[in-house]
Order: sequence, then C-alpha cells, then structure tokens
Amino acid sequence: MNIEYLRNFIKLTQYKSFSKLAKELEISQSTLSHQISNIEKDFAGVVLIERTTKSFELTKPGKLLLNHAKQIVNLYDECKTEVSRLKEDFIEDIIISASTLPGSHILPKYLTDFRNKNPNVNFKIVISNSKKSLENLNKRLADFAGV
Repeated sequence: MNIEYLRNFIKLTQYKSFSKLAKELEISQSTLSHQISNIEKDFAGVVLIERTTKSFELTKPGKLLLNHAKQIVNLYDECKTEVSRLKEDFIEDIIISASTLPGSHILPKYLTDFRNKNPNVNFKIVISNSKKSLENLNKRLADFAGV
C-alpha cells in the first residue's frame, strides 16, 4: 500500500475529476489512473470507482476505503511528525560502571572526544570497585564496565 496513492485517492474524491487532479499534481492522467488501479489490486481487485464519460461515483467499497484512507493518512502524517521530533530531540544516556583508575583518569578524555562528535549521547560514569562494576553490568544497571 502506497501512502501517496491513498493521498491521491482522497484528493480525487475532492476534485471529482481525474484530469483536474492530474494537472494539479503535475502527473499524467494515466499515471493517476494507474495509482487508483494499484489500490484496487491491493484490495483483491475490488472496484472503488464507477467511471462515466464525464465523472465518477465511489462504490460502497470506495466509500469505505475513503473513510479509512483519511484515517490512515492522518495517522501516518502524525507518526512521521512525532518520529521526526524524537529524532531531533533524541538523547541517548549511556551508563558506565568503572573502577577508580579507568573511571577517573582514562574514560573521561575518550568520552569527551566522543561526546563532541556525538552531541546526542550523554555518559554517566559510576565509580565503584571492579567486582561491583561487573555486577552492575550483569544486572543491566550499566551499559558498559571499565575495570
């Protein structure tokens, strides 16, 4: 199922003309007709539009699809917007459980360099002894252990 085809199906019911919509979309009328045919194929060959020489009417399945298509396109647009926002705002928190030497003297320099190149990543270093660091890793309280 192609979202743009559904979007064009919805627009077609508003324009009530293949030629007018095709002109608006800057595509050929046959391309638009092919898109509608593909939607019909997706639904096991059901006829969505009864065409006459001057206009068309939606069939019962066409009317049903129109209602659902509007919801599908709206949900798709909302989802796309939300995912884009998450991508922009996404900050990954990585917890490192480390013993004193790596946690205080070795890791900070490397993590600072990494953070400068990857601003959407935050590091939290938890200093403990080697045994506790490995326990934290095994219990999934830390993403990495430095011992």
